[in-house]
Amino acid sequence: MITITYYLHKITLMCNIFNIFTSNKKIKKMAKTDALNFENARKYAKDLWANCENETDSRIKLGNRMMGLALLLGLETGARISDLLKMRYSDIEELTNRPNVYTITWEVEKSNSKHKWVISSEMKSKIDITREYMKTVHSYYGDLIFYNAVRKTRFSREWASKRIAIANRLGKMGEIINVAGSHSLRKASAHNLYEKSKDLRLVQSLLNHRNIKTTNEYLGLREKEAFEQAICVLGY
Repeated sequence: MITITYYLHKITLMCNIFNIFTSNKKIKKMAKTDALNFENARKYAKDLWANCENETDSRIKLGNRMMGLALLLGLETGARISDLLKMRYSDIEELTNRPNVYTITWEVEKSNSKHKWVISSEMKSKIDITREYMKTVHSYYGDLIFYNAVRKTRFSREWASKRIAIANRLGKMGEIINVAGSHSLRKASAHNLYEKSKDLRLVQSLLNHRNIKTTNEYLGLREKEAFEQAICVLGY
């Protein structure tokens, strides 16, 4: 005969399982990615790009070329890696009033909108070289910039995140940060632009945030500026 004690035991067991599940979810949510050092990440990306032809394995050669390009483009545009890897050659335009200055437009999956940002002539040159390389070596004439000719599909967010995490763990991008992933690129781009401009509105435009409060929290300016003000006032 099933007793009330039996049902109470079952309910307690189910509550414990639920608590463990929600606790794990909270722990995962707290593990936010940190910003990479902009200059170190850019140097690593340029080295990957410059030395990719030294590799004998065609898969590594292609992977390093595309990873270097993705890092550089991510640092310039601040795009989420999932959006960046969907970018196309036809998304790039030269500004009519500024020769050798280019913009790239991409779909922002999170907001179901389009976003445009400027890229350097050096970046445009690397993209053009990649396009010719893909035509010549892999007979790829499509429009996707980050096309994986080996797997016959575009490179994935998981691929980029894994490579960034490994490079960070090995100290390839300078000081090792606690949590490195694809979003670390976006944060590095935002911090670099703010450090150079001190213009929060400009960074908001880069990140395509609707609310400037989001940009402020994203950069962690409240704590940082409070520390700087305290140091100045206290004369440390």
